[in-house]
Amino acid sequence: MNEKIASILALAFLLGFSIYNLIVGILQVKKKKDRSMWSWIRMSAGLVILLLTSVFYVNIILRKNF
Repeated sequence: MNEKIASILALAFLLGFSIYNLIVGILQVKKKKDRSMWSWIRMSAGLVILLLTSVFYVNIILRKNF
């Protein structure tokens, strides 16, 4: 039971963190004054973390169900 709660909390944290980085990166890139490399890195890091987390948890869910 505690493992499920810890897993859900970890998933929520990673998804929140990645979505936050993705949104902030997009907003920074949309500004015409701020197109620095850090904005692109932040945006791509958010996207990569989001994709890896999704793939990891889908893999775990599929293994447990089948």
